[in-house]
Amino acid sequence: MAAGAWRKGLICLRLCFLPLPCRALSTSSRVLAGSRWRLRHGLPRSGNEYGPLTDLPDWSYADGRPGVLSTGQIRRRQERKELAQRLMELIGEVDFAVANHERRLKAVDDKRENIIRQKLKRKGGEAAETNTMTKDIS
Repeated sequence: MAAGAWRKGLICLRLCFLPLPCRALSTSSRVLAGSRWRLRHGLPRSGNEYGPLTDLPDWSYADGRPGVLSTGQIRRRQERKELAQRLMELIGEVDFAVANHERRLKAVDDKRENIIRQKLKRKGGEAAETNTMTKDIS
C-alpha cells in the first residue's frame, strides 16, 4: 500500500512539471510589455502609481468638502513629504559645497596674489624712472 501511494505521488509530481497547453498560465511577458512602452514615453510603470485617480480622495461630501483619505493615500503623501524634505537637505548640501569650493578657490587666488605682491622688486628700471619723473616736476 505504501509503495502504491509513493508511486501515485511520483506520478503526480511528474504531471505537475509537464507543460500545459493552456495560454492563460504564461502571462508574465504580456504583463511587462506595456510597462516598457510607458517608461519610454515618460509615464509611470503601471497606471496606478500616481495621478488623480491615485492621489485624490475617492469621494467627497455633497457640500463639496473632500472625503477622508485612504491609508494608501496618507502613506503616499507622507512618503512624498519625506522625499521633499530629503531633497531640500541634499540641495542645501550641494549649495554649501559649491560655496565652499568657490571660497577655497578665492583663498588660493588671494594667497597667490599676496605672494606676488610681497616678492622683492627689481632696483632701477620702471621704479627708477618714476622717481626721476617726480623729481623733475617739483
